[in-house]
Amino acid sequence: MNLRHQFICKRLALAGFLCLTLASQTAIASDSGTPLPPARAGGLSQLERIPLAKLLQQPQLDTGKGSLRAPAAAPIMPQRLAQSLPIPAAQQREVEQAYSQLLSIYRQAMRQGGLPDDDIGVALGAFIVANYQVASDSSIDDEVSKAAYRQMQQLLAAEPSLQKLDGAHRQALFEELAIMAMTMETIFEQGERAALERAQPAARQYLQAVLQRPYNALRFTADGMTLAER
Repeated sequence: MNLRHQFICKRLALAGFLCLTLASQTAIASDSGTPLPPARAGGLSQLERIPLAKLLQQPQLDTGKGSLRAPAAAPIMPQRLAQSLPIPAAQQREVEQAYSQLLSIYRQAMRQGGLPDDDIGVALGAFIVANYQVASDSSIDDEVSKAAYRQMQQLLAAEPSLQKLDGAHRQALFEELAIMAMTMETIFEQGERAALERAQPAARQYLQAVLQRPYNALRFTADGMTLAER
């Protein structure tokens, strides 16, 4: 994520705790292909209506400075995500606090990077980049990352199906993308091999679910992302 080094100390402080909960959150224990958790109302399932793979293979159009934004409201997904985990209530509260911190860090990083801190497309770009880094165990340059964020900002701003989402669904989708982006970014920056390997099946399945293509089909350039031809 762009500006990753400005907040690395804060994120690493959360990394160990987040790694302990990642397997429960994603319902993945190994590379054997355990399914993703059930989609939550207003969460990542909303992305199923977007033909991202098709959009990424088309020439990019200048759609201006449109934006698909979440409403300004008290966070809702830290608690929902934490309560979805099969762990004791006391630990759920700790996870909720950690997710709230990650959401706050995400917003700070985007603002300081000159990007909207409530844009769903930008959050999707961060989600894809962070999951790709974990899935491939390779770093994406900050400027290339920003290009991917802006690309997703434009693509989603021009997507009619998402424009129809009400405020509550927009907020849920944005917060889940931002929290999961920061969770994966934290694990990648931590640099602990065992934690990275535990997270890789989840990262690969998340990208497969969103893109309908394997993670290694993604290509990153100074202009954004593309998908390799089949």
